[in-house]
Amino acid sequence: MLTRLSAALLPLVALAAACSTLAPVRETPTAFITAHAPGAVVITKTDNSVVVLAGPKVIGDTLGGFVGRDYVEIPLANVQALSARRPAKGRTALLIGASVVAAGGIAFAILNSNSHSTNQIECADPEPEVNC
Repeated sequence: MLTRLSAALLPLVALAAACSTLAPVRETPTAFITAHAPGAVVITKTDNSVVVLAGPKVIGDTLGGFVGRDYVEIPLANVQALSARRPAKGRTALLIGASVVAAGGIAFAILNSNSHSTNQIECADPEPEVNC
């Protein structure tokens, strides 16, 4: 029974770990990338084009990183806005709370289904004290 419950809750653990949102960065790109070392950032350039930069690094007055398999450098003067994945704390808390309530409900249902069983096994042995 515990294995079924674990298997039912396993996808929720993955969802809880994935609770994040793409949010605009309020800090300067240099300060944010240096402090947080994100895996990727979304850059809106001054010409309104959008670039997803993986493994961003600050090199002087330039952002360097990968777009697909190509290494690119973007001057900071061409960066209009920067967004990055941030934890969605409220949604994560809501998901964890709902998971706990669901797990409790499942556990309660499983425990109550076995305790109120009306099936009585009758012993056909002539000496029930010994074999039943």
